[in-house]
Amino acid sequence: MAETPERLDARACASSYVVLGMIFGFIFVFGIWQATVPGGDWRLTLLTGAAFFLTMLWVGTIRIQYSDGKLSYRTLFSGTRSVLLGDIESAETKVIGTSKGAYRLLLIYLRPEKAQKRMAINIKLFSRDDVGRIFDVLGPKFRSSRRIGIYTDESA
Repeated sequence: MAETPERLDARACASSYVVLGMIFGFIFVFGIWQATVPGGDWRLTLLTGAAFFLTMLWVGTIRIQYSDGKLSYRTLFSGTRSVLLGDIESAETKVIGTSKGAYRLLLIYLRPEKAQKRMAINIKLFSRDDVGRIFDVLGPKFRSSRRIGIYTDESA
């Protein structure tokens, strides 16, 4: 295990921007093309442009910070959730399957006396190095393997 970093500021990695940007960018370009053909409608272009913009804004606001014993996770729609490292009872990674597919979450469980819900962080959006540093911050409270892949043996 590596040394625990004093500070951590992890944001979504570039591949998250590229993949989601290509998907929603392609849809937006299709919306622009559709508006230029006879009988086209600009409302579809506005809708696809808004979807592209909101997706990039959402990815841009995802952030994990650690400083002075406090771990914070921020997203556009959920807001900021902060917890002191001493209030964490345990942490683990778990593959969650939904109708949209499987993804790996970092689940952070808080002490029972704190009476708060667990923290669930989608680690797929972060780089392997940042995920490894998050695991290092959690230290001995992190009680599962360092695997981050869903279908592979990729680890941080």
